[in-house]
Amino acid sequence: MPSKSRNDNIATSATPTENTVGWFAGITTFSPEDYSWADGRLVAHGAGVHSDENGARGFAGFVVKHVYADHNATSAVRRALAPLLTDFAANDDLRGLNFGSGSMKFHDRIVNLDVQNTSVVDIVSNGGPVPLKTASVDLVITQEVLEHIADYRSALSELERVLKPGGRIYCQLPFQIGFHPGPYDYRRFTRQGIVDLFSGPQWTVDQVGISVGHGTALYRIAVEFAAVTASAIHQVLYKPAKGLAAILLWPIKLFDVLTERSAERDRIAGGYFVIASRTGAAPSERPVL
Repeated sequence: MPSKSRNDNIATSATPTENTVGWFAGITTFSPEDYSWADGRLVAHGAGVHSDENGARGFAGFVVKHVYADHNATSAVRRALAPLLTDFAANDDLRGLNFGSGSMKFHDRIVNLDVQNTSVVDIVSNGGPVPLKTASVDLVITQEVLEHIADYRSALSELERVLKPGGRIYCQLPFQIGFHPGPYDYRRFTRQGIVDLFSGPQWTVDQVGISVGHGTALYRIAVEFAAVTASAIHQVLYKPAKGLAAILLWPIKLFDVLTERSAERDRIAGGYFVIASRTGAAPSERPVL
């Protein structure tokens, strides 16, 4: 993330009108040089914002979302998120942030932030500091995002900054999953690694769990094995082979139901989630490194 000093009194836009600012305008803070309002969304200026025009569509899109890469909506993930979202929905005064939302919309009072310019995204980010005020949200959700950010510690510090004391964060990250650039892919996290992210005194870890088990881990690697092998014959075969393997090998994922029964469950789990609570006073505004 670029170095930048921030202040909650920075103007939210250059004279916005009521029909252009978003419902979440009251919790934003940004420089007009970096962002502007457009049709109720806050859109970053310049390079680094990616369009969704080249995303997988039709049958290929269905296979990607519902067969191959459904890790953000597994039964374990849904069970972990359900009480957080139920408590959130019950209080109209609460606000939330989905950091790296993609196409997922959890609730109308949860701000979706992503570098992809899609219809469900409220803040189209440039990858820099989060343009929300300090201690402005009660819930943060981030699924499979930090592995794509070079300076992930600074990104996590930003999430800490915008979260109110007593607020909660759901953070989900991969472990035994193949390279998946979006547009970059830097790292993986063991159970110990994801817990370490929230080891500071500003956090209390409430729950740690496996988001996808060893079946999904083997499935994702096997699909890539088939696709990479096919691409050695000709590069054009990579995507067709991957799609076919994703369908044919899907039953391997069923072994996830056995993962939690094993004392060695952490050897090759596909990924983990942490739910943590923000403790102490809200951090003061500071430069983001």
